[in-house]
Amino acid sequence: MPARDEITIEDYEQGETRDVTLFDGSTIVLKKIERDYDPTNRSQALALLEESHRNKQFVTGLIYVDADAPTLFDAYHLPETALNRLPVEKLRPSVESLDKLNQSFM
Repeated sequence: MPARDEITIEDYEQGETRDVTLFDGSTIVLKKIERDYDPTNRSQALALLEESHRNKQFVTGLIYVDADAPTLFDAYHLPETALNRLPVEKLRPSVESLDKLNQSFM
């Protein structure tokens, strides 16, 4: 895909739509979520997505959030320190533990 300049639009009010012309001349319609929208209401989020699909619009904003859902850190037991910041000793198993694991397969 050839490099292109970024497509930008000026900010617009909540609940409004903006037509955006793409590089090939086609257009898409963006719609900013209304101010009184509740992103914690799952059925309202699904209805919003169905409506935007029906109207051929791309809705923008926070569509749905489940405050009770576990975070990625909790769900995958991720350490607080980013993996690329951990020392090698924390990332690699010891030779002894690898030997023990390999022996369990025999």
